[in-house]
Amino acid sequence: MTAKRDGLILYGTVNDFLVNESGDAWGGGIYGQLVAERSAAYLPLTVAGGLLGALAGWLLTAALAYRIRSLHSGWGRLAATFAGLALTVSAPATWAITVNAVMLGQHLTYTGPVYTLHAALRPASHLDGVPAWLTPGCTIAAAATAAIAVGILILGTGRKKPGATLLPS
Repeated sequence: MTAKRDGLILYGTVNDFLVNESGDAWGGGIYGQLVAERSAAYLPLTVAGGLLGALAGWLLTAALAYRIRSLHSGWGRLAATFAGLALTVSAPATWAITVNAVMLGQHLTYTGPVYTLHAALRPASHLDGVPAWLTPGCTIAAAATAAIAVGILILGTGRKKPGATLLPS
């Protein structure tokens, strides 16, 4: 059953009990799903949001890289290690978002549930063969290690470099 009204779509399914030849029965039931119909602004806003997010990420990464280069070598190596660790740990989350971006592209004309890019970060998402904790766990670990790298940058820039003078020459 499908019902549409004022931009809302209701999908409904009714299943009866099913029995196989060996006598095993599966319970039926009534299932429903309510979704909003997409407007003409959906695709342009999705593309604009993706481009703005990519630009913001690139600018933030460039700013952090310049700050790492300006640190004392010990602090710089430590911050670069944590930044590299954050990049490595974020690979499963990046893969999940890429898969959702492809699914979003494949379902642009479909009026059903929207494939959001961040939906793969929830536990028990649709990614087959992946433990339910992996993608959200790696996302949290990447955020934590990136926060440590930024903390090292803040602490490292507050320290006086060896051989620096207090008075300008």
